[in-house]
Amino acid sequence: MKKLPHNEGLLFLMLLISYQVSAQKSEKDTFPTYEQIRGNKAETFDYVGPGGNSWTVVRREMVASPYLNAFTYPEGRAVYYLNGKKMKSKKRAEQELNEKCGNVESVSIGPVETGGKRIIRIDYEEKKN
Repeated sequence: MKKLPHNEGLLFLMLLISYQVSAQKSEKDTFPTYEQIRGNKAETFDYVGPGGNSWTVVRREMVASPYLNAFTYPEGRAVYYLNGKKMKSKKRAEQELNEKCGNVESVSIGPVETGGKRIIRIDYEEKKN
C-alpha cells in the first residue's frame, strides 16, 4: 500500500473531521414568524369574555364604511343613537350623518334585542364650518 505524504494525509484527516462535524449538526427547529402565526387577517379568532368563564368567537372583517356598515340593516330593524340622540328612521340618521359628521369617534352595533331590533350608537365630531 502506498503511503500518503505527510501534508496530504493531514489534509485528508481535516476534511474527514469537518465532514463528520457538519454531518452531526441537525437542522435547527425554526420558530414560526409572526405572519405564519397570525394567518389570514379575516380569519376567526377567540378571546375570553370579560366574565372570564366563557369563550366568544369573533369574526374580523375589513370594512370600508366609516360607520361599520351600520346602515345595511333593514328599515325598522335598528334604532340609531347619534351622539346620544335617538333616531328611529334609518334614512334620517344616515342623512344627518352625511350633513353633520366630520369625524367618526365610535360606532357600536349591539346584538338583536328581545324586540327584534338592534341598538346602533354612533358618536362623531360635527363638521367645522
